[in-house]
Amino acid sequence: MTSNRKDEHLHFARILPICKSSDFDLINLIHQSIPKYNLNDIDLTTSYADKTFSSPIYINAMTGGSKSSKVINQKLSILARELNLPMAIGSASILLKDKTNLDSFKIVRKENPNGFIMANLGAEHPLSHIEEIVDLLEADAIQIHLNAMQELLMPEGSKEFSNWQNNLSNLIQNTKVPIIIKEVGFGMSKETIQTLINLGAKTIDIAGFGGTNFAAIENSRSKNPILDFNSWGISTAKSLLESKPYMNKADILASGGITSPIQALKALILGAKGVGLAGYILHEIDHHSIENVINNLAQFEKAIKFSMLSLNAKNLDELRHVPIVLNTELINWCKQRNIELNYFNHL
Repeated sequence: MTSNRKDEHLHFARILPICKSSDFDLINLIHQSIPKYNLNDIDLTTSYADKTFSSPIYINAMTGGSKSSKVINQKLSILARELNLPMAIGSASILLKDKTNLDSFKIVRKENPNGFIMANLGAEHPLSHIEEIVDLLEADAIQIHLNAMQELLMPEGSKEFSNWQNNLSNLIQNTKVPIIIKEVGFGMSKETIQTLINLGAKTIDIAGFGGTNFAAIENSRSKNPILDFNSWGISTAKSLLESKPYMNKADILASGGITSPIQALKALILGAKGVGLAGYILHEIDHHSIENVINNLAQFEKAIKFSMLSLNAKNLDELRHVPIVLNTELINWCKQRNIELNYFNHL
């Protein structure tokens, strides 16, 4: 991956229209007028990737590998440090060929020496590449991204994927740091999740459709776009429904178009152990000072706590059992996909 492509991805991520609606809108919350707890009782603690975190929010992978991305990663790492949030760095595949802009990645650990940092590489990379990048970036974990549709639409992308399963199995078994298997925004089906669990995956980011749209980005870069795929994928909310039968077998993370505290709250209600923000934070740092973004994200977390108190949920475990009402579309999705509604103890 070249630094020029990195900058193109950032450019189109910033200018392409975002989804105006979300399947999270199809989930209705039940307000409770008599709270059981005080605000100070509300606890956002969560655990995944062999680590306990004080917040379920994490900064998801965005960029790295160009001069402009260094500025972005510096701001993101300051946010992560000041708010004690885990942070994923963008794909580091460029470093395997060209370390010219290594500092655009290294700035993350420099600014946040004690933070939880996730490196990022694609599913095709061998163990030696994973080990090199983990060591180079001093990463605590690594995201292995699944981006088959993006690769198909990318003018210079790969068209060979048959080795992915065997390679993923090897990586999961032999990588020395925790692995998070992550989609790039097309969502995950229950079949995919079952396959990943069979391969040994312990932490899975379903990264649903509705946020950064890599089909639209690659089509914008291509001389021969296939625009039908700009709406391809499974939404984040529906991907969480798909993952529901497997939540006792793996830690499920949710990302993809989450831009509000209520959407994050609903993802947590559906069972997510963590909620990743990317496009939302990119927009924030593009339009506000770092001090304002820190304040805005602190307010984001506070709003989740307010909502939990109003749902009589003291912690994330209790939150997963609050009563909700699903719209008919989501009920029909579950029925047609043979997802038992009794998985939802709160329905």
